[in-house]
Amino acid sequence: NGEWNFYYNQWIVTDKDDSLTGKIILPNHWNDVFDISKNGYASYKIKIDGLKKNTCLSVVLNNFRGSYRAFINDVLVASSGKLSKTNDNYVSGYVDYKNPYRVNDEVSLELVLEIGYNTFGGFYSSPWLTTEKFSSNTSSLSNIIHFITIIMIGALVCLSIILFFVYKGLKNYDYSFVYDFLFGIFLMFNQIFCKDGSLLITRLNLLDYRIIYFLILLH
Repeated sequence: NGEWNFYYNQWIVTDKDDSLTGKIILPNHWNDVFDISKNGYASYKIKIDGLKKNTCLSVVLNNFRGSYRAFINDVLVASSGKLSKTNDNYVSGYVDYKNPYRVNDEVSLELVLEIGYNTFGGFYSSPWLTTEKFSSNTSSLSNIIHFITIIMIGALVCLSIILFFVYKGLKNYDYSFVYDFLFGIFLMFNQIFCKDGSLLITRLNLLDYRIIYFLILLH
């Protein structure tokens, strides 16, 4: 975290364009700091001092599911997804490229993050500057958790379907499993389409999901 130089609608390493927009502290949405749209692409830059020689560095953004590139002293160290300046960019949610940076005799390092077009105002979590080993472990753990979550939600949906048809013909049963089924479907689509961990309902500015689930239970 800390104060970064911010460049709206610029990729300062890729395009060699560095007209400073202002300063921003991460984590933060750029539209909460500047009077600009939350849609767009950008670059962030910060200087880092005091690193030990021969340390192999990498960048981790485990909670971020957009497309980005990370550079240390203009050397590409990590990237995720296919970056674009328009809304047709491909978002993978997984790191596609890793190339750890070895610290030599530099007095300071310059870390630059380029983010592809997005509709949520940039990075909503702080990037981690880590060692190569730590980066590999955390990335693998993140992917495993994401996979397990989808499997569990899929199992919930399958169970809801089975229970729905089992109890469909029982008129004297007080509870309908159609609510479990619909709630399971919602969770599955939420995990697939909102890979940043947010909820579709909150992203669409609808009622809080806890209120809706409470109303379902009352019904």
